[in-house]
Amino acid sequence: MEKDTTRRDSFSNRREDIIQAAAKLFHRKGFHGTSIGDIAKEVGLPKGGLYYYIGSKEELLFEITTRGIRNVLPVLKQIKESDLEPGEKLVQAVKTNADFLAAYQEYVSVFLQERNSLLPEHYQQYIKDRDEVEWIFRDIIQQGVDKGIFRQTNVKVITFAVLGMCNWITQWYRPDGNVSAAEIAELFADVTYRMLKN
Repeated sequence: MEKDTTRRDSFSNRREDIIQAAAKLFHRKGFHGTSIGDIAKEVGLPKGGLYYYIGSKEELLFEITTRGIRNVLPVLKQIKESDLEPGEKLVQAVKTNADFLAAYQEYVSVFLQERNSLLPEHYQQYIKDRDEVEWIFRDIIQQGVDKGIFRQTNVKVITFAVLGMCNWITQWYRPDGNVSAAEIAELFADVTYRMLKN
């Protein structure tokens, strides 16, 4: 039993190394500019050995492009369904979204660059997850409008504005910059709340 657990852990760790290497290479060289051989070389495996851990290069692309959003969705759902008042829900949701986008910056950038390289079924799954994030924000903002905490507004357009502001982090944020991801998330949450407060 212990050997099986060790083997599973070793497999998972190695696969994680491959996913991270592929994300870096796709970000730098593009999906089509990166070969399976490039990824294998990056992780110190023979080309054929890579297929023990992955099914295809397309599978890697899908894993990379959905990783961030799949991790943030359960947290955003929990915030939306919590007993917090809508203003605090919005602040927490914006902070969470901004934090995750900074943490998964390379992954999100790969999606923005390479979404047309996804298989149609993979692209549709990503769109489904993305739309779920949008509806969580719309629901939270609508709750605030209904309770008079937020001013009357076009909820759909405001949601796009808030998500657009957060998504752009992937284009300019630098981990070694003067402002931390946590500070950016705090600032974005404050700006959003002040913009909507009644």
